[in-house]
Amino acid sequence: MTKDSNVITGVDKEKLNLILNQAPLMLEQGQFTQLQNLINSLPDELHSPWVFYWSASATLPIDPHSARQHYEAALKDFEKAKDLTGIYMSWAGIVDSFIFSWDDFKPLDDWIQWMQVFMQENPGFPSPEVEARIVFAMFCSLMYRQPQHPDLPVWSHRLGGMLEHIPDKNRRIAIATHYALYLGWMGEFEELTAVVERLKPSATIENVQAVHLIAWYQTEAMHYWLSADFEQSKKSVMAGLALADSSGIHLWDFILRVQDAYLAFESSTSEQWQSYLQNILSIMDKNGRLHQAHYYYVAALEALLQNRLDRAEVHISKSLKAATELGTPYPEALNCIASARILIALARFEEAMVFLQRSELLAQQINSHFLSFNLELTRAEFFFAQQQQQEGVQALSKALASAHLKKYFNIDWWRADVMCELCIQALENNIEVAFVQQLIKKRKIFPQRPPFNIDNWPWKVRIYTLGRFSVLLLGKSLSINGNAKNKPIELLKALVAMGGA
Repeated sequence: MTKDSNVITGVDKEKLNLILNQAPLMLEQGQFTQLQNLINSLPDELHSPWVFYWSASATLPIDPHSARQHYEAALKDFEKAKDLTGIYMSWAGIVDSFIFSWDDFKPLDDWIQWMQVFMQENPGFPSPEVEARIVFAMFCSLMYRQPQHPDLPVWSHRLGGMLEHIPDKNRRIAIATHYALYLGWMGEFEELTAVVERLKPSATIENVQAVHLIAWYQTEAMHYWLSADFEQSKKSVMAGLALADSSGIHLWDFILRVQDAYLAFESSTSEQWQSYLQNILSIMDKNGRLHQAHYYYVAALEALLQNRLDRAEVHISKSLKAATELGTPYPEALNCIASARILIALARFEEAMVFLQRSELLAQQINSHFLSFNLELTRAEFFFAQQQQQEGVQALSKALASAHLKKYFNIDWWRADVMCELCIQALENNIEVAFVQQLIKKRKIFPQRPPFNIDNWPWKVRIYTLGRFSVLLLGKSLSINGNAKNKPIELLKALVAMGGA
């Protein structure tokens, strides 16, 4: 890492001053390699804690595990020097290294506790900039590793309040990508929409660096997908992938391709789904183990949609194992719910109940409305599959009450046939009728066998012939009189009278 020399020259001192003064700008411009090369040319004697810190920051996007070691070394030296700014910034860098590696989050437990003790002993922050950095880092550490922590909503509120006032557009967009994901996880879709609409106008290549803008495109894609606006979601995915290709920055390719696969399940044919999975699989080994687990999660859904239940079970077992071992409770809860869905399809109800109970505990601890909605929806499926009508209606009522309140129109494991049956059950039992009708129309849900027996199904056209003849279009009655404009109505009457022949 260093020049092999004990002689410190004037040139070396000039390099050191350049590093200390220009490192933030070089990182902002993406000059990671140039900064690291400059640091490597310094003799050991000039390696101050801040040099270690900037070396770690230059290494972070390339090798987050090595960066963590450098941040830890800098933190120890800053502690000796009692440099509060250095201590806080190094700790925040350590948190960043977990996010960039997207691997084992369990070691974060010790660092969370460390910072909590440190803040108690050192109340206040050296500057507003340092405070913003720590608020974001603590928020992320709790969100990903300890989403059940009672202090997470407090840090989330602080971060949300700061977001508008962060002057650096790159920093603001980078923070917003994680904050938006948290709002999605918690099921606060209206807040998520507000964040996206507020920041989208400034999220352009003229204002934001490519590395942050690509991540923002993924945030937009997630938001539109959760809102069931699949066309806009696809546009955001394509914009992100195009910018990745033109900039050469491929940090976010994996999650963009995952989002593309979810969209494919909505719009393309089943014969095409494997190609989307292959796009993910082709870069899987370049990413952390949590990304690899996400591939198996998506592959399990594809197998379930194809009714390849044994394959689905194999994939979800791999995904759940990784999410649990790597210490990420929210993905673990999603995987438990998905496991239950597969076992319900296999009619292995006792095993499914184990996963439902496990996911219920996690959902309660995390206090996520979206997890609870997914859980109750799956419980309804579980009970109806066993002809337990009363229990199924109770679970479905809870799920749809939450969906109505929070405006949920999509889930990551959306299956049209299952959702259609649940909508039929809801209408037959007068559960959230207006919302269910809206959901049916928005998602274009239509059963293989038209439910003519359900009077409140939102048909576009209704024709009444017994005792009266009337036509309703989108719920509004068409005027029927004898003028020439109603010849189509007369023809319709004739067709009905002849039995449709």
